[in-house]
Amino acid sequence: MFNLFGGKNADLGGMVQSLMKEAGGLQGLKGTLESAGLGDAMNSWIGTGENQVVEENQLADALGRDKIEKMAAEKGVDLKKILPLLATFLPLIIDKLTPDGDEAGADARIDDKQGLDDLMRDVLKSGLGKLFG
Repeated sequence: MFNLFGGKNADLGGMVQSLMKEAGGLQGLKGTLESAGLGDAMNSWIGTGENQVVEENQLADALGRDKIEKMAAEKGVDLKKILPLLATFLPLIIDKLTPDGDEAGADARIDDKQGLDDLMRDVLKSGLGKLFG
């Protein structure tokens, strides 16, 4: 897995994988974000058009700030580092998990370690430019 934080267990793909599993897969995550008023954003990530941007605090509130704080603490990562990365990369990861807007198989792709590594390579190529460009 790709490690953006320096600790051997602090990989972004693994964090997203954990968040999705805890939410109940893609459909569970979709329901969580819809309940928090971020349904349009989530649908844009799944769809084939531009991905809507979400603010760090909106995403943290929607996913559960306590869950993210706990995950950050377990991984030895500062919450202030993880939130911008999640806000930047989660839309890209969901977009890649749902090629051409097809949600079928997204949960299997997130569970496949090699597939997740490949997906993260693609996401990092496109996402780092958004962070630093």
